[in-house]
Amino acid sequence: YMDNRWLSGSRTSGNEEVVTRDHLRSSYERNTAATTYKWIVRSTPGNGSRRVDNDPKKGNCLKYGDIMYLQNNYMDNRWLNGARGSGNKGVDTRDHLGSNYERYSVPDVYKWIVRSTSGNGKRSYTDPKKGNCLKHDDIIYLQNNYM
Repeated sequence: YMDNRWLSGSRTSGNEEVVTRDHLRSSYERNTAATTYKWIVRSTPGNGSRRVDNDPKKGNCLKYGDIMYLQNNYMDNRWLNGARGSGNKGVDTRDHLGSNYERYSVPDVYKWIVRSTSGNGKRSYTDPKKGNCLKHDDIIYLQNNYM
């Protein structure tokens, strides 16, 4: 187990790589790449803008069992997605609205289910805390909604 590891998206030339890095290690990570470590919790993908004032659930708490989108705050049109690549193990940031394939063929790769436990691993599993608001010190699981 390591300290100083944060989830960072929209990395590399295609702005698709997701990594865990030491956000505090260098001035580049702290300053230039600072917004790659920030994620916007959304109830819908929205229109691609990072402005959160257009989310229909703005001001409501995030609840166990909710499906959410995580939009990277580095640039517009970049959402965390999973179940990609060989063995459906990949995670990256892509433009969910940028192509018909991303929008209509694989929309569920962008959806994440908030869990209090790993349960039985099935997406249909009813979380024991379903409907309860998350608290600031809660430890959560994020299950990809694709498969």
